[in-house]
Amino acid sequence: MPPLVKFVLKWTMIGVLGGWAVTVAFLVLDIGGIGSLLWRSSSAPLASLVLALSVASTAGPIAVAAAVMLRKDFGGTGSGNSRLEQWKAGRSAELEVDRPLP
Repeated sequence: MPPLVKFVLKWTMIGVLGGWAVTVAFLVLDIGGIGSLLWRSSSAPLASLVLALSVASTAGPIAVAAAVMLRKDFGGTGSGNSRLEQWKAGRSAELEVDRPLP
């Protein structure tokens, strides 16, 4: 399997499982009354399925995007912004006109 496909599948599953864990916590702790609203529903299984799929379709791509921006699994340092690093080190972060971007 190509490395990019492995990367996307891995981080999508991490995001989906993390999103489901947060959703279960919301339901069990009844934050905002969503748990009791769901359990009192006449179609609780369908509502649970819709909630789970909605969270999965949102949290999975968010995890992939975060992993790409942090350059995870590709030897990244976790910071993809060299201008920010320059600014943190006390140097100017402005672009120089004569020098192309890295």
